[in-house]
Amino acid sequence: MRSRVVVRAFYEDAYLDFFINYYIKIGFDEIVILKADTDIKYNLDNYDLPINLTENEKCKVKVIHVKNTGNNIIQEYYNEFKTKNVDWVLNIDCDEFLILDWGKYKGINDYLKKYCNELVTNKLVDNIKDIQQLKYRWFCINKLNNDWSDDKNNILGYLQNYPLEVYKYIKSFGSTKHLIDKNKRLNFENDNQTDKNKRLNFENDNQTDKNKRLNFENDNQTDKNKRLNFENDNQTDKTNIQVDNKLINCHFYYIKNIGLDLSNSYVKSKNNNIKNRNYISILNNKYCDINDSNPRTFPKDDTCGLNGFILHINSRSLTNTLTKCLITELRNNKKITNLPKFKLWLSSINLEDLVKYKLQYNKYKSKIEIIKNKFNYFLNNKFLFTKKINKFHSIFKKYLNENEILNLTVKKCLYSSLLFNSTTKITQLPFCNINLENKILKQLCNEKDIDYIKLNYIMDLYKHNYN
Repeated sequence: MRSRVVVRAFYEDAYLDFFINYYIKIGFDEIVILKADTDIKYNLDNYDLPINLTENEKCKVKVIHVKNTGNNIIQEYYNEFKTKNVDWVLNIDCDEFLILDWGKYKGINDYLKKYCNELVTNKLVDNIKDIQQLKYRWFCINKLNNDWSDDKNNILGYLQNYPLEVYKYIKSFGSTKHLIDKNKRLNFENDNQTDKNKRLNFENDNQTDKNKRLNFENDNQTDKNKRLNFENDNQTDKTNIQVDNKLINCHFYYIKNIGLDLSNSYVKSKNNNIKNRNYISILNNKYCDINDSNPRTFPKDDTCGLNGFILHINSRSLTNTLTKCLITELRNNKKITNLPKFKLWLSSINLEDLVKYKLQYNKYKSKIEIIKNKFNYFLNNKFLFTKKINKFHSIFKKYLNENEILNLTVKKCLYSSLLFNSTTKITQLPFCNINLENKILKQLCNEKDIDYIKLNYIMDLYKHNYN
């Protein structure tokens, strides 16, 4: 059994050391980093692997310099996912960490072997080789400030100071032999996804009504004030994902339709649980769709996340959030869409006032809130998405065993002998290279003629509370 994690990296150098250490220590055989910021136009220093790694560990990390084509990177480098060199490949981002019980499993490959055998024992599959995807739900943390005081610059600092909130999105571990071949197109005829434009139809995702709102009629949440608004939730395309040329999604894999193979064991199986199934994707020890981000399928039995989840540090810091807004080449709603307007607003603020506000926060709280609200506006969806996560969590938290989720995260994962021992103490490793994070933002501000000093004073105003 061999495993690989593949990740894109764009302006992530301040956080890569922790990411690499984490995935090396839990036993991944290979880490592939698709680094999209090495072009000379970005003017960034070369990234060096963490100095604490052994030579053997460094050999497990492959950094590939790629052109920044946004989400198309994973299509263009699909061969790093669909490979014969490994059996399983995890598709995640640099701010996502797989949380598992490392007391029960002695590393990622031991987990893949034992957990897949558990699925056979529980009769979800007849054979472990037929499992196509293992999925994990997002549990998110948002740090919308630059407060690194009191030893907050570590993974425990996030968990102890900011809410851990569940969200609907998932990330996937894929069996490489089940990933679709690069020279073949997807056939979703047996998956109710054969509309004329060959688009995935997420009608069952409860987002196709005119207002694209979730309907919680069966959950006593149908009043107008208790509906989630997903207009900016990356599925307003609008809710349809074009699949003509797609091989992979940043949240899930397009896997082979095993139902088309008449010789497949599922066609012949006497196990009614799996007989005639087209796909075998597992989430929370249950079958799920290829893309299971449907809130209606959210488990209501306190089991969500207890057998593993993705810890997503959605906002590492306010500096990181602003940096992303200034450099992203993804969707417009993740950018400061009107940079001249942002700079004009910044120039209208008096530096002396900001100094005064910082020193006498309570006295000038109303003026500070005006500034923060305007700054949040310019942060666009990077700010709004934190609110969506919070709103989703507020609805579904009653179905969570939050104490056990925290126990899994801290005691069974971070303080396991795998991550906390004589050579590695993951909870004490810096999560962020703060100096480098600040240096990158300062450089961006110089390039874009933005007042870096004023920005820092504004961001310091956020230290007083979570919002």
